[in-house]
Amino acid sequence: MSPIDQKDFRKECDNLAELVLSFVIILQSISPWLNSQEKEQLKKYYSNYIRDLFPGRTNTVLHAAAQNRMMTGFKRFFASLKDIKLIRKLRADPNAIDQDCRTPLHILAQMQYTCLVEKSIYSIRLRRPRPVRLRRPVRLRPPPLPLHPSDEDFYEEDYGFHVEAFINVLARSPLVTEIEATPPNLANPLLPHKRWCLRSLLWRESEDPAGGLFAYQCLNKEECIASLILHHKHFCIPTYPWEEFFTSATLTVCSGISGKMKNMIKQVCKIGSLKLLRFDGPMHAGFHLPNYDVVIATGFEKKLLCLDHDLNCFKQPRSRWAEIRVGRNVCQSQTPSESRTTWISAMDYLS
Repeated sequence: MSPIDQKDFRKECDNLAELVLSFVIILQSISPWLNSQEKEQLKKYYSNYIRDLFPGRTNTVLHAAAQNRMMTGFKRFFASLKDIKLIRKLRADPNAIDQDCRTPLHILAQMQYTCLVEKSIYSIRLRRPRPVRLRRPVRLRPPPLPLHPSDEDFYEEDYGFHVEAFINVLARSPLVTEIEATPPNLANPLLPHKRWCLRSLLWRESEDPAGGLFAYQCLNKEECIASLILHHKHFCIPTYPWEEFFTSATLTVCSGISGKMKNMIKQVCKIGSLKLLRFDGPMHAGFHLPNYDVVIATGFEKKLLCLDHDLNCFKQPRSRWAEIRVGRNVCQSQTPSESRTTWISAMDYLS
C-alpha cells in the first residue's frame, strides 16, 4: 500500500471510529426506552465492529473515546466514563496502538484536567497494560507560562519520558486478583478490595525508589493503615537487625487527628496489638520512637526529631501530616484539609 493510500486508509479508520463511538453514546442515551433483547442485539453489533474492524496501527473506538474526553467542550457528543466502560465491555483492546504508537492511556495523559485522567484510567485499565516504548515523545499543550524556544523541545522530550514511565509503572502494579493475606491481630478479616489495597501498598514500598503512603490517602482508611502496620510488625525484618526494635513500622501523626487514630486502634485492632506513644518534642527521648507503632506529636511550634530526620510542624490548622515509616525509610507529606487536591493521589502513589 502506497503512503498516500495508507494516509487515506487511516483517515477512514479515524472517521469510522468516531462514527461507532457516536452510536455507542446514542445507545447509552436511548437505553431507558429499549428492552433487554434490543439492547443485547445492538451491543452484539457494536462489539463486532469494535473487536474486528480496526487493524493494528490505527485509531480504535477506545482511542476515539479517549481523544473525545479531551475535546468535551468542542463537540456535540462527548464520551462519558459510562461510555468508556461500555466500550471495554464490548471487548475493546486497551493495549491497541495507533499510528503514533500510543495506547488510550497515552492520550489520556495529555489531558489538562488530571482528575478526569485518574477516573478514566480506572475505567480503561480493567486488565494489566503492556509496557510500551514511545517511538516519539508525546506533544504537550503549551504551559501557562511562556517557554523559550530553546526549552520547548526539552520540555516535550521530558514529558514523553514521564508518560512512558507512568505506563510501565501501571504494568507492574498488582492486578485486582492479587490480594494479600489478612495480618494477625485485626479485629475482623479484611474484605477482598482492602486486601488488594494492602497488596498495592506493599508493592509500592518494594519499588525502586521506594514510595510510602501520604497522609491524605490515610483518611477514612483506618483499617488499611492498621493492617499495613500489623503486617510489618509481624512479617518484616528490620533493615538493621542488630538494633532491638519492637516494630518495623511506625505511623507518626499530629495531635489534630490523634482522636481518629485512637479510635482506629480500639475498633480495628485487638487489645494490646499496637503500642501508642504521646511525643512532646525532640527533648523527650526521640530515639525511642521506632519502638512504638503509633506516635502522636503534640508540639506544632517545635521540630519533631525522628532519628536523623527533622520534620517541620507548621502552626496552620490545615498542615496536618502523617508519616509511614517502614524499613528505616521515611515518606512524609502535608495534608490539606480540603479535598480539592486529592485527585493527585494516583500520581503521588505511582511517582
